[in-house]
Amino acid sequence: MLAQGLNDQVGEVRAHRARALRLEDLKRVDDAKREWQLAAQGWDSLGDGPGRVEALGRLGELSLGSKAEEADALLEQAITLSKEEKQRPLAAAGVLALLGDRLLHQGNLARESKLYNPNLNLRISGHLARLMRRVGWTT
Repeated sequence: MLAQGLNDQVGEVRAHRARALRLEDLKRVDDAKREWQLAAQGWDSLGDGPGRVEALGRLGELSLGSKAEEADALLEQAITLSKEEKQRPLAAAGVLALLGDRLLHQGNLARESKLYNPNLNLRISGHLARLMRRVGWTT
């Protein structure tokens, strides 16, 4: 892999993410889960919370069919990590919202509702309000 040869850690993690997405498209669940796990580890080592939230969430989503307890633990880990994200909280919340939409479309209503945590939404609202004030959209 070119990213490995160049010692491009971000490129390497993005390659794992891209492979995971393609493997999901091909319905190669076990291979996709392996790539999401590598992506989660990579984002963790780089300190990228939103990337890790996505990887853990997608890993949890892929585990729903075969390992419900593992899936729930991974989704809870993604939620907790998102709540604790300090550098890019809106990005982490956005990842959770997208994951919630995916679960909703799959009919996983109980799990989807966990991803729309009211405390998290209040935090997002506060960040959005500050951002909107900063750019002049509201007073």
